[in-house]
Amino acid sequence: MTIRRIRIIAMIVIVIGSMFALSGLGPVGAGHTPGTTVHVDDDCDDPGDGTPGDPFCTVQEGVAHANAGDTVSVAAGTYVEAGQIVIDKNLTVTGAGSGATVIMTDSDTGTGGDSRGWILVESGIVFGLADLTLDGAGHKIWQAIRHHGAGSVDGVRFTNIAYQVSGQPYGGTGIAAFGTGPVHVSDSAFGGIGRIGLQYFGSGVSGSVADGNTFIGKGSGDWLDYGIEVSNGAQITATNNSISGNRGVASSDGSSSAGILVTTFFGGGSAAVIENNDLSNNTTAIYVGFDGSDTSMVAAHQNNITGNDFGVVTTAPAVDATCNWWGSVSGPENATSNPDGEGDSADDGVTFEPWLTGEAPGGNCNGPLLNPETKDDCKRGGWRDYGFRNQGQCIRYVNTGYDSRLE
Repeated sequence: MTIRRIRIIAMIVIVIGSMFALSGLGPVGAGHTPGTTVHVDDDCDDPGDGTPGDPFCTVQEGVAHANAGDTVSVAAGTYVEAGQIVIDKNLTVTGAGSGATVIMTDSDTGTGGDSRGWILVESGIVFGLADLTLDGAGHKIWQAIRHHGAGSVDGVRFTNIAYQVSGQPYGGTGIAAFGTGPVHVSDSAFGGIGRIGLQYFGSGVSGSVADGNTFIGKGSGDWLDYGIEVSNGAQITATNNSISGNRGVASSDGSSSAGILVTTFFGGGSAAVIENNDLSNNTTAIYVGFDGSDTSMVAAHQNNITGNDFGVVTTAPAVDATCNWWGSVSGPENATSNPDGEGDSADDGVTFEPWLTGEAPGGNCNGPLLNPETKDDCKRGGWRDYGFRNQGQCIRYVNTGYDSRLE
């Protein structure tokens, strides 16, 4: 073989190798181009190389072989992973949908420090997780994600995340975010959680947004449930979430559950903007504070707060809870400033007037409603100003005193 022919063959090999690398079809290794998609599939031949035709068999393998900036694509299937999954590089892990890709574990988490995390995101890392289920069935899980970094969680289902549900430590958290940047959580579902669905802890995660999630507690029993907990100086926004069923009471000390808890017990500066959420069938919809020294800041607007034992409770901080629907056109129950209110209760220290006179979105923020005195008040569209559904209902009120607005 001539030298010229050898050189030509070598050049062809280099070009073909480059084409595979750029297309993502070549083997995944330490030197591959950042931004590559690393493939994982439980229908595999071990060992794989991370390509679509020869995927890795486990999420752990995909993460280990990925470079910073890569995406680990996990195909539909059930993956029982060994021990703790450590995210130590900027990475995205995405599945084929929360009903298709299920990640499980073969062991319990620890009970102290970083050993508590099933998935551990190290400090300074930006991590994205999407479109899969984390299922801790059969094992004790203190925290599904222990997040020291920043990033996002989208379309993820958390289930069976618990560590001794009844009795101390009443443990189990879906996401514990207390790292170096915002952790945005959207369109995810939390159910079968031992204690806290989504925990924001510390000023480092300020700016985080929880949007469009569903939190379903365990109902009544010897346990605790908090859909979202904000503490130690975290400042977050919670919008468009559905939070229900948080009704447990701890037999150890009588602590009770809440849809959203905001407190400065662990450190000052905690704050939350709570808007456009549905909070129902909880012991307390929104609980602000821990004791008389708490200085948490909460603004809650355009929420539906209905069917809870208590609507908004505060141990000391002033709470701006105007323009919410409390389940009744008469507004929230408050013995001091709204004794005729038939909706969920609001503590003294909660500013609740004006309130919505219909469900959000769309309810008018015009409560308390004035009452018409004459039939003329109801005519020419005047009935709308008093919150009636039509002119006839308004005139009926004038004639008989029957208030259809309370129906």
